[in-house]
Amino acid sequence: MNEEHPDRWIEILYSKYSTDIFRFLFSILGDRFQAEDLMQEVFLKAWQKHPRFHNDKAEKVWLFRVARNLAMDEFRHRKHEMVGLPETLPESQPDAPDSILSMRELLLMIDAINEPDREIVRLKLLGQLSHQEIARVMNRSVHSVKKRYERAIGKLRKTFEEG
Repeated sequence: MNEEHPDRWIEILYSKYSTDIFRFLFSILGDRFQAEDLMQEVFLKAWQKHPRFHNDKAEKVWLFRVARNLAMDEFRHRKHEMVGLPETLPESQPDAPDSILSMRELLLMIDAINEPDREIVRLKLLGQLSHQEIARVMNRSVHSVKKRYERAIGKLRKTFEEG
């Protein structure tokens, strides 16, 4: 990225990743306003670290790692776990294909999965990260991420078929 224009650079980065990072944070926190605040903090940190970025893949992984760490810090700060999901959820992207599951139903199903499988599914489905990117975010092997994702999707499929 061009180091001479950090404001333009951060606009491009925000445009590319803000929706996915927001959805990821919202799925963890269950609070729209906290997710928005932390999303802004993610991009503030990116803007502050601008000269250290050298390629898009590193940027995406780094952004999700920062988002994950901020969400975990928020949980430690709260010292209690999230209770259920709020009644209102963010709208889907207008250009996204219609789904047989609402976002709320999907989040409820994902919440039924054990950690760290839940986080892998969130990063894959909501963050739209590849298995390799998830492995880097979570400091795990790609093989482990793939196996856990496959197992979690199998559980989701079974839950959906039973419901």
